[in-house]
Amino acid sequence: MGASFEAECKSCGYRGYGLVGGGWQDVADFLAWPCQCLSCAAVTTANVAADPVVCLACGSQEVTLYDDKVVSIEGSREAYSTDVVWGDRRLDASRKYQCPSCRNVSLRIREGTVLWD
Repeated sequence: MGASFEAECKSCGYRGYGLVGGGWQDVADFLAWPCQCLSCAAVTTANVAADPVVCLACGSQEVTLYDDKVVSIEGSREAYSTDVVWGDRRLDASRKYQCPSCRNVSLRIREGTVLWD
């Protein structure tokens, strides 16, 4: 079962969304996770179980997964924010990440409202 995520930049107003996780039928070879795609200039999703990891929107390999290695800074936890979690992966919703649109470190990523299987 998977879930969704939402991203919003407090500097430029950019908004993005996508899926995390995988379904019952493809759990062994599909694990969606938020990424920044340089080709799309967007927050999108990549299958981290694939090699190479590519943007699921455009097929580009110019992706950076949102995790601890991406430029981020600590922030305060907002009342509505919930961490994005799947398996052993976690995105801390209290952190701010680099926005693909304005390149500022002001993008917030949080759990979305959709569950899927």
